[in-house]
Amino acid sequence: MPLLDELQKLWEVQLLDVEILKLEEELQSLDRGEELKKRIESLSSLYNKEIEEIKSKEILLKELELELSTLEERKKKDEERLYKNVTTQKEVDRLTQEIQYINQEKNRVEDKILEVMESLDSLKEEAPKTKRELEDLEASLSEVLKRAENIEKEILKSLQALQDKRSEKVKEIDAKLLSKYETIRKNRRGRGMSKVIAGKCSECGVELSLLLIEKLEHLDELLTCEHCGRILII
Repeated sequence: MPLLDELQKLWEVQLLDVEILKLEEELQSLDRGEELKKRIESLSSLYNKEIEEIKSKEILLKELELELSTLEERKKKDEERLYKNVTTQKEVDRLTQEIQYINQEKNRVEDKILEVMESLDSLKEEAPKTKRELEDLEASLSEVLKRAENIEKEILKSLQALQDKRSEKVKEIDAKLLSKYETIRKNRRGRGMSKVIAGKCSECGVELSLLLIEKLEHLDELLTCEHCGRILII
């Protein structure tokens, strides 16, 4: 088979390779929701933290309420003793101091209860919002993944068709020529051939020598670009 015919067939293979490479790049760049996954992970962590804080503060609130109840009971008993059973000034002073201390503790516990209740109310308001936002993101991720799956199926189908077509095409090409093309292609971003346009290599853009262009017009031998090494075709 004349060399020009061989090169024309090889060029057809390159056109297929370019399409295959393009589809492979599309496959690699498919949006598989990675950013959404990160946001979901972060928001899920926040939501779990909010729920744990709610549980923790509810336990703390019960403990504080129990402590307050205990203080009130102590105060009540001390006041009853103070006004009914005390007979000495020393006992009056002791109980009075005890009641003052209990009042101080009550104020401290009541302040703490208010603080915990405010924090708890805020958390109970924020947690449902976080959950709704999380559910919205999960729904969006589901849509993105479904869309990616459908696109992937179409790309793989197209890839298979192109690869099958390529397999048939390469059967018509000389093994040595194909091997040289494959070697160059691996080192030149998937393109082992280049068209000569206006005296330049269309791939690297370098102007070719007049001698090389003259040889291309006769094409008695396989010629490559003096700069990028790709197989040349006119």
